[in-house]
Amino acid sequence: MCFRNRGNCIIMSVRVEIIVAFVCLVHLGVCDFEFGRFPNTFRWGIADSLGSIDLDAIDGRLQLLKEIGVDVYKFGLKWDADASGQLKGVSNESLAAYDVILDRLQGLDVEPHISVFREDALESALLSNTSQICQTATKVFRHFGNKVRYWSTSAGTRWGCEVLGDVQRILSLHTCLYHGYKTAGFTGHFGLELPVRWLMAMDPSEPNIEDTVELARACDAPLWLEPLLGSGKFPEAVRVALGGRLSDIGVENTARMNGSADYVELDYHGGYHVTRTGSTGHIGFRAEAGQAWVRNSTNFYPTGLRELLLHVTTRFPNVDLHVTGRGVVSRDPSVSDRLRVEWIREHVNEILKSIARDNIRSVKRFTVPGFVDPSNCTTCMGIYQTNPGQPSAKFNKKASAVLLTHIVRMNGFERGYCGLGGFPSGRILHENGIYFDDFPEDFGWSSATSAYQVEGGWNEDGKGLSIWDVRAHTPNIIHENETGDIACNSYHNYLDDVRILKQLGVKFYRFSIAWTRLMPNGTKDYINQPGIDYYNRLINALRKEGIEPMVTLFHWDLPQALQEVGGWLNETITERFRDYAKLCFDSFGDRVKYWITFNEPKIITVSGYDDGWFPPGHKSHGVEGYQAAHNLIKAHAEAYRVYNRSQNGKIGITISIGWAEPLDPYNPGDLEASERATQFSGGWFAHPIYVNGDYPEVMKVIIAEKSRSQGFNASRLPEFSDAEKRFINGTFDFFGLNFYSAELVTSDFYDSVIPSYYNDKSTKGVENTNYLGSGSSWLKVTPFGMRKILNWVKKEYNNVPVYVTENGVSDRNGTLRDYHRIHFYRTYINELLKAIRLDGCNVRGFTAWSLMDNFEWNTGYSERFGIHYVNFSDPQRPRIPKGSAYWFRQLIEENGFKKGYPGIGGRGTAPAEEGKFYFGTFPVNFLWGVDNVDNTKTAHLKVNEKLAHISWKSVIPNSNGDVDNTVIQAYMKYFNELADSNVQQVGVLGYADIPAYIQGGWNNVSAVDQFVAFAQRCITHFGGKVTKWVILENPVRYIDEQETSHRQVVANNLFRAYARTFQMIGKLATTHKTGISVSVTWMEPGDEFAPSDCEASSNAMAATLGWFLDPLFGIESSPINLAINGADVNRSQLVTDLGLPIRMVDFAVVSVGTISWCTNNSAELSSPSSIQCMTRDSERQPQWGIRKTLNWIKYRYSNIPTYVKANVVTDKEADQMLAYFVETLKASKLDDVEVVGFIIPLSTLRGRLETMIQAIIDANGITRDLLETERMQSTTVSITSGEPSRKQIFGFYIFQVLIMFMLC
Repeated sequence: MCFRNRGNCIIMSVRVEIIVAFVCLVHLGVCDFEFGRFPNTFRWGIADSLGSIDLDAIDGRLQLLKEIGVDVYKFGLKWDADASGQLKGVSNESLAAYDVILDRLQGLDVEPHISVFREDALESALLSNTSQICQTATKVFRHFGNKVRYWSTSAGTRWGCEVLGDVQRILSLHTCLYHGYKTAGFTGHFGLELPVRWLMAMDPSEPNIEDTVELARACDAPLWLEPLLGSGKFPEAVRVALGGRLSDIGVENTARMNGSADYVELDYHGGYHVTRTGSTGHIGFRAEAGQAWVRNSTNFYPTGLRELLLHVTTRFPNVDLHVTGRGVVSRDPSVSDRLRVEWIREHVNEILKSIARDNIRSVKRFTVPGFVDPSNCTTCMGIYQTNPGQPSAKFNKKASAVLLTHIVRMNGFERGYCGLGGFPSGRILHENGIYFDDFPEDFGWSSATSAYQVEGGWNEDGKGLSIWDVRAHTPNIIHENETGDIACNSYHNYLDDVRILKQLGVKFYRFSIAWTRLMPNGTKDYINQPGIDYYNRLINALRKEGIEPMVTLFHWDLPQALQEVGGWLNETITERFRDYAKLCFDSFGDRVKYWITFNEPKIITVSGYDDGWFPPGHKSHGVEGYQAAHNLIKAHAEAYRVYNRSQNGKIGITISIGWAEPLDPYNPGDLEASERATQFSGGWFAHPIYVNGDYPEVMKVIIAEKSRSQGFNASRLPEFSDAEKRFINGTFDFFGLNFYSAELVTSDFYDSVIPSYYNDKSTKGVENTNYLGSGSSWLKVTPFGMRKILNWVKKEYNNVPVYVTENGVSDRNGTLRDYHRIHFYRTYINELLKAIRLDGCNVRGFTAWSLMDNFEWNTGYSERFGIHYVNFSDPQRPRIPKGSAYWFRQLIEENGFKKGYPGIGGRGTAPAEEGKFYFGTFPVNFLWGVDNVDNTKTAHLKVNEKLAHISWKSVIPNSNGDVDNTVIQAYMKYFNELADSNVQQVGVLGYADIPAYIQGGWNNVSAVDQFVAFAQRCITHFGGKVTKWVILENPVRYIDEQETSHRQVVANNLFRAYARTFQMIGKLATTHKTGISVSVTWMEPGDEFAPSDCEASSNAMAATLGWFLDPLFGIESSPINLAINGADVNRSQLVTDLGLPIRMVDFAVVSVGTISWCTNNSAELSSPSSIQCMTRDSERQPQWGIRKTLNWIKYRYSNIPTYVKANVVTDKEADQMLAYFVETLKASKLDDVEVVGFIIPLSTLRGRLETMIQAIIDANGITRDLLETERMQSTTVSITSGEPSRKQIFGFYIFQVLIMFMLC
């Protein structure tokens, strides 16, 4: 608990900081927010205008300092003035009041800092006699003595060179005061407060602006610091600029002034733009606030603060610096002061950056410029609001006070939602969207069920009655009077459960033991051996398949016999539960290493004993629920203490906590409501176990107060004895968390005369209609809550190891195509990943609820949570995987979220922007090219690369092997023209243009040698201009065009020709790059949720695109590949025979023509006849096939650099071409495919299509401005995908809500 133990938190966080810092560098580039701690010696202060001194209110005001945890309280002296405005001194009455304040501060261990002049007194001080002011001030110094060890003189808001007279007078006054303080014998610290800005050129291209900016900066902080702590003179740049004018001003008593400051406080006013000017009253420049940085009259340029600190410390490295600023001044005293929060967060972080990144160690303190707003303020600067209407709560904290409290107590910035109500101290990394990363290697994936919900066998083999058996057999309580008598029949079908768990690939299976199956009457008087035998069979079957059992001892099914003697209200139940737990440990502990004592104790207690929603159905109104919980917590401790540690297992408890989202995340009242709701929900059970053996303080205080007001003699919340606290505290090895949903909350302090757990919380929920619903009225799709609740557990319980033991979503139709569930898991699990990788939460595993549809308590079988469908009208209860099961399996296999489509059949766990139009730009070095087949047609496109086809039969027209020099010269002329236009050339060797003198063409093995000779001639003649070579263009298509009997020979000869040409180029031109061009059909699974179809898709891709490419990358041909292609020679063996490297491709040129849908109609997946791929009738082919193909190449061929070559389309199909660009852009930007260029066939260029393409090339991508231009208006884009859009998902949830409405 970081707030409770600052030192331990720092130690604990070291590992987390290292891990997350690495993630930050790898995934986010150089982070623009610095997380970490300030030095231990760094100090935090608050500046208070104080106004009139009201000693009656001062205690409450100063107590706020302790609440925040600041080290220093800064205020200014109130001076009396005469009629002429000259200062007389500080009255005895004021001195006495200050004495009281100083005594109070000493009691709070807060250091006072007094500014000799408040801003309103500085003007009078400059008009007064300096010597007299110094004498009066020295009396004040002597009065306070060593009670005050920090003093300062303010320079007000005077900006340097334009008011040099005032600068000199202030420096002289400060020098006098400094020496007066030191002469009096005090050893404290005396400094000067300076107004400072960061100055930059308005127009960096303006002539000589650098010199002007240097002068402007010299007129800022250095104007004061040079005479005071530097050379004793004004800065040289100022002296040069002012010339004779400066000599008239002069600097008196230089030796006395120099060194007369122990520290300097920089009052940062933001960023200012500098322009050159010759106007009167300026010394060559004008500085004005940068309007781009002004937000609600606040100059908001925090980056300049770091620049300023670096600038100042470069010249004055040994000066101690304190930092403050103008802060945020507004007319609105609202507690939701978001801008002030941002101002404090960002400016303090720039200070931390200067320390951590720039190694500036002279910054010693930050002082917040504003404490408490006066009533009815018009210039509100405070972090507290005055509340005169409520004497008991005179000051209301603002959100900025919440932030400052956290920063001060942590002495820096934590990642994630680490503060009150999830209020972050720093920026939230990757708050929105999918975050791509891996889970830890040992992460535990799991799915779960519970005994009563799935087992059935309710009265078989000696099992006793549970309270749920009794409730389910009570008419008109459960939906349609359904029961768990059979449920999923796991008592008999447990091997089916193990089978589908193995298919999922999970590490754990979380299930519960039915107490009454082991102890029919709930006591050790009779042990039912058949029940033990059943769980032994299940556990052994799991272990055989490498699945770790995670066993819940109690999942709500209390023995009816124990309920009849009081249930959880009877204190003896703690002993009964201990006996039951010991039996389980003794019977199964040699194989079960993860134990959960209770599942969701709040449901057991509140739903069972307070509101009667669950058995035993008591409605005690805030009384019995607390008593039941009291006994349950002690029972948990008994089970933990009785465990035999020699079994080397781990024990925890599973607590369900919904995230309470503050209605207004910047309203401290709502933040406190969130914290209160979460403590009542989760802290009720977790605090005694994970913190100190007792309930959260907020629960104890509120329930006690409400109990008294309701006429109870004692609190309705029972008390633990000291011995019980010691017994309970620390009874955990991990934290089990069930999380489903979040809700908006706000405070509600309504005092009801009728006791109620819900009223005790003093909060109320607020409906948010933007949250998607589900098949359960209580479950809203709120993935953000997952990350926030994990951060809350981390903060509250010292980052205890956490297993998410339940998470899932319901529907009411049981559809196998449960896109809504995939969407749910994708977003929730991704938030969990963020919590681990970005926030440092110690999460060890995730459990999908549930493994299969089951008996959902009061709603029977009407609500389905399963990732496997169960037909409850089928006596066999078969388990049928839903789409979510396949999705979850892929996530487990990949152990994280990979970009794009890494899975078999082109499946992805979270492909970004699927089915949507996408705007963006290609990489800076992206190549735009054209394919000019005949090398004659001229394109108007402004490209930087061209594919040049070189004709074999034209270069070497005769069998004697001589080249045609005329042809060579023509090619050279063409290449020179391209080079003169700064267009790179890619040479395409025309293997298909085989000379007629080669008898039999590529069916003749001699073609190999002659092709290599042709390629060598091309390298020799054109290698000075062409450095990239496509050795073969679309070889598979060429092979398919041959007679069937010749295809294998042609294929092997082409492969040999490619390999030997690659070998030759590598020796002859070591810097040249070689590649291959392929045209491919994307093979999409006919049914994306059918594993056989996904396998068919994968095999079809391997048999087409992979058939020729695999050997070039050292990938062995699969049996299905060889079988489909009828190959009698494995070309991978040729690689070895020829002594070639494993990889023989530097780049690929890929064109995707159509999409085929593949199915498998046989149990023999390796049978060629089982795979059927065909196109679907449609006027238009969807273009997302190119994205999936590029992903397939990325993952199969180690992300080889790839060019995309567009298909030939007509002018009427411009939208198809645009979609092709869009999908390529997604692959490049969203999926990290190494797409290096885009090639357009010249034959496509005409009219509107050419205009569109040129616009895309000019923009190097697809921008919103481009799409809105007139030339693009007629291009309609239609992009479809096999995945559902958010609209489809939303539509499904609406459908679920309608079903619920009709059922109700």
